[in-house]
Amino acid sequence: MIKLIIDSSYCFSEEIAEKYDVSVLETCVTIDNVLYYSNPFWKTINKDYMLDYMKKGGLPKISQAPLQSWIKTLEELVKPGDTYVYISPQRKFGGGLRSFSIIKNLNENFKDKLFVFEGTGSGSSTEMEVIEILSKLTDNTTVEEVSHWVDELNNKIKCYDISESLLHWVNSGRSDADMNFPKGFPVMKLSDEGDTFSPLFLGQTFEESLDYFLKEISTKNFSRCAISYTYGVLDEWRVKYRKVIESTGCEVITEHPFSPNVMSVVGVNSLGVAFV
Repeated sequence: MIKLIIDSSYCFSEEIAEKYDVSVLETCVTIDNVLYYSNPFWKTINKDYMLDYMKKGGLPKISQAPLQSWIKTLEELVKPGDTYVYISPQRKFGGGLRSFSIIKNLNENFKDKLFVFEGTGSGSSTEMEVIEILSKLTDNTTVEEVSHWVDELNNKIKCYDISESLLHWVNSGRSDADMNFPKGFPVMKLSDEGDTFSPLFLGQTFEESLDYFLKEISTKNFSRCAISYTYGVLDEWRVKYRKVIESTGCEVITEHPFSPNVMSVVGVNSLGVAFV
């Protein structure tokens, strides 16, 4: 049987992970020069402290857990007769992608048991990708079938984001150079290559950007989506955002906060959605 492994850089809810029996590995975050280990769902991270640090202009830095930590977890996790698939939430430059590739080559026990694929290029859209794949898995699913589904979904899933005055936007691993946006509410879209977001529109108010977002998605015929949001975002915005999405006939599969590492690049107040 094939089982999926993810890490806590995903925007993945605990409820969905439990429902589909997905294994989630920890990652790390450095806040104000102090290194914190997350548990799989970031319960060990003080999110209010992280938000306050970001509002003061700080940029938390996310890193993978040490390889030995992941190897130890995988040795406990891998069971005879099962095959394990890790789908990286970032393409090409993802730390998890590199780490798992190294682990696979270092440990003979994982060589034929662990497979690594490049995901859509974003935590929230890769969550949607994983949910779609999980819904298709059967006892007879092969790794080749999963590989085909990943390729298909990488081209199919579209991801958008509305953020208030982005504090930082680091170009998904390409460089450490920040792209500073003027004040407002940028509407962003994940590129088809899956390695960077591009600004589509800069509204002066949230409602203005929401109107543009509705026009952008209303003709796309999306059927399902996953919504993510930062911990600091207003409930009023979340309600309006969801209503706009549902007004197009799209079903919301899950709605929950971003993982803190996503907050470190999209800013304090941000709403994201991945469509299929």
